[in-house]
Amino acid sequence: VLADICEELGDDVAIISSEAACSEEQKDEAAVSEIAPLTKVWDGTLYHRDDLAYIPFKDQFTAWRTSVEKGDTPVRADCFARPRDLPAPPACSGLDDAIPSLNDLGYGDASVDKRGDFFDPRGGEAAALERLQRYV
Repeated sequence: VLADICEELGDDVAIISSEAACSEEQKDEAAVSEIAPLTKVWDGTLYHRDDLAYIPFKDQFTAWRTSVEKGDTPVRADCFARPRDLPAPPACSGLDDAIPSLNDLGYGDASVDKRGDFFDPRGGEAAALERLQRYV
């Protein structure tokens, strides 16, 4: 399918993807790079890739994550550039409509399961930064 799309779009096609960590995904990357120019970006973790070079990734994320956490690997403050200002989203029909609730969509009671604290469903930047601090 990707080859057909690239052929239809012509020579100006460039493919951008996340950089794969596992061998199966790396094989897929190699196959894609045969179709069109492939630019890979690292977005697999909040850690800078150079800070993780000493920890081998062996196809099991949980084991790798545990080894990173035990190694007290620091998160760089400047790991990812932050935009100073974001433009307003473009006007689009339907964006101002009310978002239906789960009840509106026929899912009945959509209350949060309070049996565990494994996931805090609060959203927003402040809540995300609090969760990040707990993990780091």
